[in-house]
Amino acid sequence: MQSRLNLVLFIWATGAISFCVFWLFVVAPAITDYLGNFGMIIGKLPRFLRALYVAIVGLVAPVIVMVASAFVISRHVYLPRRAKLVQEQLQTLKDTRHGLLAAVEQIQNFEEELRQKSSQAETLQEELRSLRTLNADTAAELGQELKALELANRQRIWFERAISFVIGVTASLVASYLWQTM
Repeated sequence: MQSRLNLVLFIWATGAISFCVFWLFVVAPAITDYLGNFGMIIGKLPRFLRALYVAIVGLVAPVIVMVASAFVISRHVYLPRRAKLVQEQLQTLKDTRHGLLAAVEQIQNFEEELRQKSSQAETLQEELRSLRTLNADTAAELGQELKALELANRQRIWFERAISFVIGVTASLVASYLWQTM
């Protein structure tokens, strides 16, 4: 796009310069010669004033042509391309804005999720601490209960042994008595 515009401007500048040169060296002297008496008056002027007259007469038309062609080129080439470029940039900015808003929303969602997980982790750590305390308390109580059960078990075993001994002795005596009476 830019190279095409540069080519158009180069062709325009070349044409404008060619027109100016042609006007200054061909058309302006011919006009001066055709003006007759006025041409004679111009011809009698000193060389400096004659060159100044030719330059003024010769530059009016090329300047008008250059200004008009610059206006036409800017109106039909530059301004539409510039407007299109501005529209493209606005669309790019709009797309970027939407992307940034989506990114901000994603970050906010991530922060909220992180806060929830952090809260859950703190709750779980607190529960773990309470369970460890309960476990330590329960282990101590269980140890005491096991000692009490062991002591009770020992006493029960000796009681059962004593009863068994007494029953054994009693059974022996009853068996002896029955054996002798029979």
